[in-house]
Amino acid sequence: MRKVVYVAFILACTILLIGKILNWFIDFDPSFSNGLNLAMFTLLGIYWLYQAWSYDHKLIKALFFIGGIYLLLLKWINIPDFLSGVFIGLVLAPWILVKLNPKKFT
Repeated sequence: MRKVVYVAFILACTILLIGKILNWFIDFDPSFSNGLNLAMFTLLGIYWLYQAWSYDHKLIKALFFIGGIYLLLLKWINIPDFLSGVFIGLVLAPWILVKLNPKKFT
């Protein structure tokens, strides 16, 4: 079952990537482009939430979870600009922390 979910996720990401690349060359309707963006951030949010459960360190788990929730809700709620920068930092922070000190945060 896990392999089926993984293949479905990779297939969805591939279809989305092809759609985003085609959107550069073919001027799609803005509503279709917004739908692609919604799907992209939803898939990224799901991936971030999956990463939250794959680490044992509580700080990394919390940062991945907050980042995943933010990516899922990004297109659904209107976030003020000053908070948007903070949340983008929260999305990138777990990867930066793991790269800086992999022994401590894994």
